[in-house]
Amino acid sequence: MEEMAMDILNSASIAVEMDGASLLELARVAEAEGISQDEAIKNAIRFYLDHGEGYRAMLRDGQSDSWRREATGK
Repeated sequence: MEEMAMDILNSASIAVEMDGASLLELARVAEAEGISQDEAIKNAIRFYLDHGEGYRAMLRDGQSDSWRREATGK
């Protein structure tokens, strides 16, 4: 589990790019939603990688909370 967490944190630059959101903010969102921080970060990174340029388009369209919904499943 610790090794997986380190892999996720090594990919943190991807998550930090997401609308300027910090991993700390993502962790707080996860905690508030009752989801493990590791799971929320993995989901957010997966979302970012899956959507690539489409994610940036969503930000331009004012949908900047999409990564939070994807990360928390809510």
